[in-house]
Amino acid sequence: MKARSFLLTLLVAYPFVARSQPLVTGDRITPTGDSVAVGSFPASMALSPDGKYVVVSTTGARQSLSVLRVKDGSVAHSVPITGKRADGSNGAPALYMGLAFAPPVSGDDMTLYVSRGPEDVVAVHTLSRDGKLSEVLRVIRNAPENPGPPHHIAGLALSANGNALYAVNNNSTRETNMKGSMSIHETGSGLRKAVIELPGFPLAIAAVTKGPAAHRKIFVTSEQNGVVTDVDPVNRKVRRNIPVGDHPMALLLDKSQSRLFVACAGSDTVSIIRPGDDKVVSTVLLRPPAVRGLAGATPTGLALDPSESRLYVTLGDLNAVAVVNVKSPIPHVLGYIPVGWYPTSVVVAPDGKSLLVANARGN
Repeated sequence: MKARSFLLTLLVAYPFVARSQPLVTGDRITPTGDSVAVGSFPASMALSPDGKYVVVSTTGARQSLSVLRVKDGSVAHSVPITGKRADGSNGAPALYMGLAFAPPVSGDDMTLYVSRGPEDVVAVHTLSRDGKLSEVLRVIRNAPENPGPPHHIAGLALSANGNALYAVNNNSTRETNMKGSMSIHETGSGLRKAVIELPGFPLAIAAVTKGPAAHRKIFVTSEQNGVVTDVDPVNRKVRRNIPVGDHPMALLLDKSQSRLFVACAGSDTVSIIRPGDDKVVSTVLLRPPAVRGLAGATPTGLALDPSESRLYVTLGDLNAVAVVNVKSPIPHVLGYIPVGWYPTSVVVAPDGKSLLVANARGN
């Protein structure tokens, strides 16, 4: 397998001579690719609808939204997240892991929805065709109806027509009986139409946008319960909870939406669900053979190559990306790509020749 990679710090995987680098832990890493600084603790990435750019959301002390060119990993634009909160309240502004592009409109700027975590708003930006990201244009408010802890918005997804925004409310407290929830908003007005109770600490979300289940099926992970919840947004109820591995924290539907991949950080596995009937059809253990019995690979992010025969999985505690053959009747790990310190997210370039990998703790 030959692939370039960009490491975000960001690591961009292009052919180069890897050099061992020491960490403060005493370990050493040898990242494959070039590093590009994008702010502190990059947590998530989203590929633009035209495939030319990747937007990176960072959550540390130096928060920003950075736009990188997929062709070479260079920074096209960056918007620091400073000053007042987007919701107008006191306190430091905040990003979280939710990033979602609206369905594209030919010739127009691309609309990006960004989770502002504990601010309980989703910020709306536009990305121009030349890679410039706007400041916050407006916010969609999603605070709890009753005073108390914030919802802390995590994952975001949109309906097929872009008219509905689905926001995962990660916070689960005594006030919510340790339950999480999901909010449904009209994107045009920002009006919240419903809040659906979910298992505790929901995090990632994927919406079915094709076939008979379009607009009718949404999947949400629960960090606490080790399940993926099938949500019916039309009737505003939970259909069922699908047991997977421990601490599921990333979801990915393939192009046909016939496979749903689930990264389970606590069990070092990827579960593959058949969305048509919500059955787990395969589970892949991601640990290297030499340490098969030891926990600690920590899968955090998912991406498919253009042929959808290979799945790339960031492994936070192995400082690597696992390459999984998902075309085989029995999916299995092909190997590992060394990257930076604690990778959280991965994007495959549309031509399949490069990977962009966000490393939360850099190199």
